[in-house]
Amino acid sequence: MGMVGSLLRVNLTELQNYIQDSRLLVEVLFPESDHLSESNHPNLLELDKMWGGVCFLFTKHSFSDADDILPPLSWIFLSGKPIKELDFGCGPAFYLMPEQVIELNKILENISVEDLKQNFNSQVMMDEGVYPAIWDKDPKILEFLLEYAINLKSFYNEAAINQQAVITYLN
Repeated sequence: MGMVGSLLRVNLTELQNYIQDSRLLVEVLFPESDHLSESNHPNLLELDKMWGGVCFLFTKHSFSDADDILPPLSWIFLSGKPIKELDFGCGPAFYLMPEQVIELNKILENISVEDLKQNFNSQVMMDEGVYPAIWDKDPKILEFLLEYAINLKSFYNEAAINQQAVITYLN
């Protein structure tokens, strides 16, 4: 099955409720309580197994080198504060406050599709162990990654416009 990366836009009241009682977030994301079937929540963006590659396009780093990425770009995925006592099987969910989302979005707005294309390097991605280690297998992989990357930019832009927090997680 592998690790699937997802992001959820929420307002501050929802975020506070999820921080106070993480079971509420589980109920929203996994209505069947099996952690396998995600909801069709309108504010949910699933990066599938491409999350590592998408993040590499923006940062030019793998998650093993995440300490080398400076904020706010380092906040793009699985950063911020953890939601305590919540683990979807691949670690905790993390959240960014609306101010952080706005700051990150300002950086993302200045990254063009051409920049993302230039950052793609299948050999470096394989050498650095960027998940899921398929970057040299399919000549059309960049097209798939760019689609996810554009969706991620739009997701953060929408969150910034609406002054929403963002929750990120792997499952």
